[in-house]
Amino acid sequence: MLYTLEQEPVERRIIEQCLREHLPFPQAIQNAPELWIGLGLYFGAFQDLDGDRPSGWTVRPIPLAAILNYCQAYNIVDEQREDLIYFLRAMDKAYIKHETKKQDKKKKKR
Repeated sequence: MLYTLEQEPVERRIIEQCLREHLPFPQAIQNAPELWIGLGLYFGAFQDLDGDRPSGWTVRPIPLAAILNYCQAYNIVDEQREDLIYFLRAMDKAYIKHETKKQDKKKKKR
């Protein structure tokens, strides 16, 4: 997830340029991490629920109620629901840490 947050916009431009100029992709892009089979559910849920965060001056966690509603809507139950909550919380912590660092850098530039 952090790779996507940090690299995606830059990487997309590099890929487009390589395709236009018929150049090979750089090694860093060729060796980009891949999502393991079965984890797409959790990453997709994180992306879907990202917009359910409370708004404010700081980035806040995705509410548990939003996660539980998502599970109900997609019939995610029992152990898979527990796993989804666990993985979403872990990704959310990493996301909040990433965004907080980004905001701190902007504040220091002012």
